[in-house]
Amino acid sequence: MHHEKVVGALHKHSCEAQATIAKFLREKDPEKTDELKTLLRAEGQREPAIVTCDGFLINGNRRRLALDQLAKEYPGDDAYAWMHVVILPGQSDEGGPPTILEIEQIENRYQLQEEGKADYYGFDTALSIRAKLERGFSLESQLRDDPMHRDKDDKEFRAVCSYRQQRELVESPP
Repeated sequence: MHHEKVVGALHKHSCEAQATIAKFLREKDPEKTDELKTLLRAEGQREPAIVTCDGFLINGNRRRLALDQLAKEYPGDDAYAWMHVVILPGQSDEGGPPTILEIEQIENRYQLQEEGKADYYGFDTALSIRAKLERGFSLESQLRDDPMHRDKDDKEFRAVCSYRQQRELVESPP
């Protein structure tokens, strides 16, 4: 909104507007984009994006950005050349296209609502790791299961394991 007040309206079909939106996304939360890229490399696209029949992306802008970046990093890898989408109905489809209100409802449900999943932080993570260790799920296996660590080379991975083990010792009550 600030950009539109200062520079002018973005025209959704222009390459310039798309580049501006991509810039906003890159700058907004680069860590989340990197995390998403790691997940996409490890597991592929798990959920389709949602697009109107005329190409307006309602849900999936960061995925599109991440896939575009991965396509540049891994040219020729078809895993990043395409984005899975659900295309909403158009004029000639039964029921017709969604109304502006329906699009707003979709965006609200996918973008603004919490999933009900709580993130693990600090002590919760330490308790979860310890409980898994006690059940025989090694720290190495736990970390290899985490997409954020899956692609690390052996040296980086050993450093993460060592750091986690040291933290576990410090955070564990006697």
